[in-house]
Amino acid sequence: MPGTGFRFAPLSLTALLVAGCSGLTSEPQLTADPCADLHALIAEYPNRFADLRGSRSDFRSVTLYRAKMDIVKGHCEVWEWAGGDSAYVCSVNAPDAEVAEQRYERTVDYVGNCLGADWKEEASDRVRDGQVAGVVTRYRNPAYGSLVISVHNVSIAGAARALRSNYLFIGGADRSGEI
Repeated sequence: MPGTGFRFAPLSLTALLVAGCSGLTSEPQLTADPCADLHALIAEYPNRFADLRGSRSDFRSVTLYRAKMDIVKGHCEVWEWAGGDSAYVCSVNAPDAEVAEQRYERTVDYVGNCLGADWKEEASDRVRDGQVAGVVTRYRNPAYGSLVISVHNVSIAGAARALRSNYLFIGGADRSGEI
C-alpha cells in the first residue's frame, strides 16, 4: 500500500476529526492505523460498505447507518441513497473558521500521503445554491472507476454565527458534491 510508512496518521487525521459534536475538550478515539483503515474502506466501496452497516435511520431520500468501523469513533456513517448509491462519511463540527481550516489542511496532507502518487488531487470551491460554501479536495484514481475520496471544509453562513464542519467522504464521484 502506498504511503503506509507515513507515521503522522493519528495526529494528522485527528486534525480533521478533533472535537466533534460532543465538545472541544476531548479528542475522539482513532483506530490504531487510520491509513490502513482508509485503504480497507476503499476496498469495501464495490460492496457498497454492506459489511460496515450498523443500526439504521431512514429519511426521505437517504438511509444512514452507524458505521461498524469508525476511523474516528462515533463520527462516521454509511449513507445509502434511494438509487442504491452508498458512501462512507465522517463528519465533525468546528468551533470557528481557523480550526476548520487547520483541520482541513492537515487532513488533505495526510490523506494525500496515505493514498500515494497514483491518486490525483484536485481542490475547488464547494458551491451550494449558487453560493460558495467552503472548499473541497478530491482524490481520484482511474484504477478505481467512479470512486472519489474527498475532504471538505464546509462553511454555511446565515445563522447567528457561521456553521463550520469538516467531512471525509468515500464514495461515488457524483455524490461527493452533495454533502
